[in-house]
Amino acid sequence: MSNTIRLSGFSLALQDIGEADQYIVLYTRESGLVRALGKSIRKITSKLRGQVRPVQLTNIELLIGRRHTILIGAAAEEHYPILNHSIETLQATADVGALLQNMLVEHETLEGLWELLDHMFTALNDPANGIRVSLIESYFYLRFLAMAGLSPNVSSTCVFCGQEIRDDAFFIFREGGFAHPHCAQEHRTPSGRKRSADAAPITKREWYLLQRIEQAEWPGILSADLHHIDPIRDFLKQFAAYYAMR
Repeated sequence: MSNTIRLSGFSLALQDIGEADQYIVLYTRESGLVRALGKSIRKITSKLRGQVRPVQLTNIELLIGRRHTILIGAAAEEHYPILNHSIETLQATADVGALLQNMLVEHETLEGLWELLDHMFTALNDPANGIRVSLIESYFYLRFLAMAGLSPNVSSTCVFCGQEIRDDAFFIFREGGFAHPHCAQEHRTPSGRKRSADAAPITKREWYLLQRIEQAEWPGILSADLHHIDPIRDFLKQFAAYYAMR
C-alpha cells in the first residue's frame, strides 16, 4: 500500500525549522488541517523552493512517515496576487491562519470551512473589495464560530437578568451573549475583580451591525451597505481567541 497522498490546500502559515527545513500548515479539502515538513525546502537547490508560499491554494503530495508528514511535491493552483501585496489583507489571512491552528486539531475538518476559506481568499483578492476587508473578516469569523458550535447569541435579552437590553451593552464571552452594563458589573470573579478578559463592550450601533452581518448570505454581504466594521471584527477576533485559549 502506498504511503503517499495528494491533497489540495490553502496555505495558512510557514514556520522555519533549523537551517533549511520548514513546516507548512494548510487547510485541505480532503483531510482538514495538515502540518507537513518540507525538508531542505529553503535551500536554493530545492525543487520545492518557492512552490509553497503563504496565502495560496496549492496541490501537494505528502509522504506519511512514522514521525512526520513529509512534503515531497507541490504546485500552486492559485496565487491570489492582489491579496499578497496588501498589508491589510495579509494580516487578515495571518490572523485567520493562527485561529485555525489554535482551534483545530490535525486532520480535523469542519463542514463548509473549505468553501468559507475559498470565499474569503477570492473576495480579498478582488480589488473591488479593497475597502471591505473588515466586513469580509467579520463574516468569516461569524460563520466559523457557528461551524465550531460557538455562534454568539445576538438576541437582545440579558444573559444574567433575562430582561431586554435597549442601550449599549457588554458581551460576556463565557455566557455567549449580551448583558446590561450593571449586570456585567455585578458578576465578578471570586477575587472580586471584574471579568474584563471575559467581556467586551459593544454599542447599540455595533450590535445592529453584528446582527446584519449574521443575517447576510454570501455573496450578498459584499454589497451590503455596512460601514465602520472594524470594532465588530475586533470583537469577533477577541471572542474567537477567548475560546482558542481555553
